Order: sequence, then structure tokens, then C-alpha cells
Amino acid sequence: MTLFKSLFDYLSQGGLLMIPILLSSVIALGIFLERFWFLRRINIIPDKVVSDLLALLKEKKLSEAETLAKHHNNYLIARLFLEVINSWSYKKDRIKERLDESGKQEVALMERYIGGISVVATIAPLMGLLGTVSGMISVFQQFVYSQQDPSFMSEGISKALITTAAGMVVAIPSILMHRYLLSRAERIRLEIEKAIFEAIELHE
Repeated sequence: MTLFKSLFDYLSQGGLLMIPILLSSVIALGIFLERFWFLRRINIIPDKVVSDLLALLKEKKLSEAETLAKHHNNYLIARLFLEVINSWSYKKDRIKERLDESGKQEVALMERYIGGISVVATIAPLMGLLGTVSGMISVFQQFVYSQQDPSFMSEGISKALITTAAGMVVAIPSILMHRYLLSRAERIRLEIEKAIFEAIELHE
């Protein structure tokens, strides 16, 4: 309890701008956890669904493949397979064109909200810097008008720097979370492309 009180007292010295900085950290963490949970392979491209759909397409059982894809419509990969099946009467080049457009829309869902973490990583240190600048202005004004001891200035400046430190503490993990989620989404995207390529290659 004493630790939390000490931490609260320390953060409260940063002033009102500590509030949006802390809120931004909560937002970034919330987005990361939601996307981390969503960007699991089993949620997007489960092996069983892919292997079953490829097997049906290999045997030219389009009706059964369509039924299976519709049954698993909650998976991104199944929706793309359904697009392949619905385009089966076209030539390969035409199928690839149709998949390119719909695929971009579907894959964009994986990166949804991730940009919010990048925004937090950008504005958090700026808010911290703003808090420091405003705090130092206040310290200098008090010193000039009240002619207090110079040691008062060093104490005031140290308090003003708290917001800068807080902004950096929020920004650095946010950058790492953003990069991690983007790389994770990219890995899954490559696996999706591979599975769809295999499906299209079964077309004669």
C-alpha cells in the first residue's frame, strides 16, 4: 500500500498532463492485448480448415468446399477460399485479380486499431515535453517574482521533468508493441497468401 501511495505521490507531481499520458498508456495496452488475442493463427487461418478446403478443391468437390467455407465464415481464410470457389469458372488470372481486391480488404482487418498504438507512441513524449516546458515556465515565474532560494528551482525543475520521463516510459513500449503486432500480422498475411496460392493452383 505504501508503494502505491509513493508512486501516486510521485506521478501527481507531474501535474494535469499526467492524466492524458496515463490514459494514452491504457489505450495502447488495451489495443495491444485485443490485437494480440485476435492475431492468433487459430483465429485466422486454422490448419484443419485450410487442409480440408484444399482437399475438397483438389477433388473438384466445389459444392462441398463452398458449404465448408460458409460454415467457417468466421475465419478470414475461409472467406477468401469462398471467393476462390465463387470465381472458379474464371481463368486463373481473373481469379487472382478478384482475390487481390477482396484479400486487401480482409487483411486490412488484421491491422485494424494497430495504428492507434503508433499515435500513442508519437503523442505521449510530446505531452510529456509540454508538461515539462509548462512546469519550468511556472518555476521560473515563481522564482522571479518571489526571489526564492535557487534550490527551489532545482526541485521545481526535477518535478517538471517527471512528465517527460512519463511520456518516454509510455512511448518506448508502445513502439515495441506496434512493431510486434505489425510483424505478427505480416507473418499471417504471408501464410494466407501461400494457402490461397495453393488453392488457385488447383484450378485447371
